[in-house]
Amino acid sequence: MAFAPRPSRIQAVTIQAHYFVKNVWPHTQRTDEPDRGFQRAFADYMTRGNLFESGSAFCQHDFGRGLETLSTVQHELDFIGWTENNVCVFELKLYEVTALPKDLILAFYHKVLDFYLKNIEYFKSQRVLLFLPTRYAPIDDVIRMICFSCGIVLIDTELYPSRLIEYYASDMLAHLDSLTSENHRRRFENFLDLSRKFVQASSFSISDYFTLDSKNHIVFTPIIKSPKSLVRRHRVINARFGHLKDLFQSLRQN
Repeated sequence: MAFAPRPSRIQAVTIQAHYFVKNVWPHTQRTDEPDRGFQRAFADYMTRGNLFESGSAFCQHDFGRGLETLSTVQHELDFIGWTENNVCVFELKLYEVTALPKDLILAFYHKVLDFYLKNIEYFKSQRVLLFLPTRYAPIDDVIRMICFSCGIVLIDTELYPSRLIEYYASDMLAHLDSLTSENHRRRFENFLDLSRKFVQASSFSISDYFTLDSKNHIVFTPIIKSPKSLVRRHRVINARFGHLKDLFQSLRQN
């Protein structure tokens, strides 16, 4: 049995965000706030996990760092978690019954972009990553396509996020014992390779799309060429992940 891997910081953020949405929120006491306390409970849970620096911000209009926007409109962002090399920006939408509207997702993207383009020099050593945790399911493929196109990590109860799948694929492989058949081991190895390639193909930040050239001009590089194919791949990988989890549990019990 190999040494079990530690999740990267972004894998840990993704795993904890998904765990809150799927497992913690159903048992969280509701409040009188419009979203029944979803935003505040999420921010508290993620902060307690020691995943971010102390300067992380909840519901502030300045990115938690006194920043201005290109448009001069100061947008409120739900939660921002700062790490050494990453800025994780969360748009928190409960939406347990009503479907996610497309304009909400695009508004979130453009709010962050408004801050980013004004402060691109400030962010040049950081990766600005966008997350959208929600309880709504099932989510239409068009919504998933928009999220992939904008580099937004959708955290929902229907499909596992790609970075979570990647981490647990490596963890399961590491925990296979020496008696595991070569055929079974190869299945886990092939799936880990598949999940890593999917993360590489689908996981980007705003700072990957918008960069500065040698003359300090902002350059936009379109990255996602076929979001529809990414949605299909995600559904296939998610289904295979479920089968491998069942197989892993069976192997551990035998």
